[in-house]
Amino acid sequence: MFAPDQALAALALEHPECEEALRALGLDYACAGASSLEAACAARGVPLAQAQAALAAAAALGPDPMLLDARDLPTPDLLVELQARHHAYARSALRVVVDLSAKVAEVHGHRHLIELASGVTLLSRLVTAQLEREEAHLFPLLQSGESAPGLAQLLAASRKDHEQVVQLLGRLRPVAEYYSPPADACRSQRSLYAELAALDQDLVRHAHLELNVLHPRC
Repeated sequence: MFAPDQALAALALEHPECEEALRALGLDYACAGASSLEAACAARGVPLAQAQAALAAAAALGPDPMLLDARDLPTPDLLVELQARHHAYARSALRVVVDLSAKVAEVHGHRHLIELASGVTLLSRLVTAQLEREEAHLFPLLQSGESAPGLAQLLAASRKDHEQVVQLLGRLRPVAEYYSPPADACRSQRSLYAELAALDQDLVRHAHLELNVLHPRC
């Protein structure tokens, strides 16, 4: 049983197999990781017992053996992992979803698909700018292991970037029908929703690893 007072970030770090369940419940373990399970459920209007049951079911499946435990990585290795896995993937996936969302919106012309295409374009701009700032300023400083007067400001800016991205994802999910295409959806729309679901998962995990593993070390 998951304790009501357990912090969401600690829960996700101890049980990464529960991350998908947390997202499905609408519990922000990345940017609001300090919140307790009970408080987060209350804020979202999710019954605590329902959340505990969903998390227990996810935990019963066991962890993904291919998923690294970021807590075990020294900071230089963690920075490499973040760039090689999450930054590279985000750049590649964003190009795909921007093109796909524009195509689907143009072909079908539905209001929610046009809104989705606009939101995806904004997401691409936000994430691309965030990655560039981290790679140009924050990561080199952390890689050097040196403390600097501007580090606190860089960490604050990084948190703000992640919060903006996670908040935008929260607004896009209902527009994208929570990535469940209707029965009559075309192949391109199905591909778009699948790509968006994977990108959403990766961006939230990226925020989680930086805010709840990397930042506390600084």
